[in-house]
Amino acid sequence: EAYSSDVISGIAEHAHAPLNIWPNPATDRVTIENVVSGTSVEFFSLTGQRVAVRIAQQNAVIDISGLVPGTYVLRARADGSVRNARFIKW
Repeated sequence: EAYSSDVISGIAEHAHAPLNIWPNPATDRVTIENVVSGTSVEFFSLTGQRVAVRIAQQNAVIDISGLVPGTYVLRARADGSVRNARFIKW
């Protein structure tokens, strides 16, 4: 796989379509475009530490109520690609 030269908190980003997260910022749940139900979504701190893994539910909704407020990098793996996006939890 070809990865772009962009790195977010030490996590290489794939050159395919970006993740779109809304609302962003959010408090209890988010919807992630460009992923399907069952996709594994990893949450990383800005220092690169994996802090949570969630599975996208129907309509790509992710429950974030257990995360502490802060800025995260989300990484989703689906269809042979890896995509990253920044996200703020209030």
